[in-house]
Amino acid sequence: AMGVRPRSDVVELFQGAFGNVQAVGDAVKGGRILEATQDAHAAREELNEAKLALQAATDTATKAKADADKAQADYDAGRKDLASVAQAAYRDGGSSLDVLTPYLESDGLQQVAAKQSAMDTVSAQTAAKMQRVAALEQVAAIMKEAADNARNEQQKATEEVQAKQQAVQAKADAATALKNQTDARRQVLVEE
Repeated sequence: AMGVRPRSDVVELFQGAFGNVQAVGDAVKGGRILEATQDAHAAREELNEAKLALQAATDTATKAKADADKAQADYDAGRKDLASVAQAAYRDGGSSLDVLTPYLESDGLQQVAAKQSAMDTVSAQTAAKMQRVAALEQVAAIMKEAADNARNEQQKATEEVQAKQQAVQAKADAATALKNQTDARRQVLVEE
């Protein structure tokens, strides 16, 4: 305030000792070490949350895959059943004349009606099986897509956990390095 300037040697002495003062301050009050430790702790909490999210994604992906596998197995069984119906029709001599068969082999109008009713029932059952197989195919495709999506979400969660683990390690390493640096500076000051 009076226009007096401090001596340059005093200023240089203070500037040279600033690192030591900062090191002692970190050791006494926590300072940068405390902040670094708190950052590492916060990163660990984020990692724990990411691990929980990964577990949930893994559970979802596992269930979705099991559901998709079951839907595919149901579809395959339906196809096999439908194929057996087609093979039976072929073995039984299925041709374009099948429609006339009841009339050609009948002994009367009542027998024709009974045979036609039986053929209609078989045709209706075959049509129902075909519709069921088509529905099972759609379900299997939807379940596979859901399983694929769940697996992608699980992969994202895995990558998130890996990133969080790296962040935790980096912050813990920084806190440890800062503490070691402060301890070394303090030791130098004690020895002087």
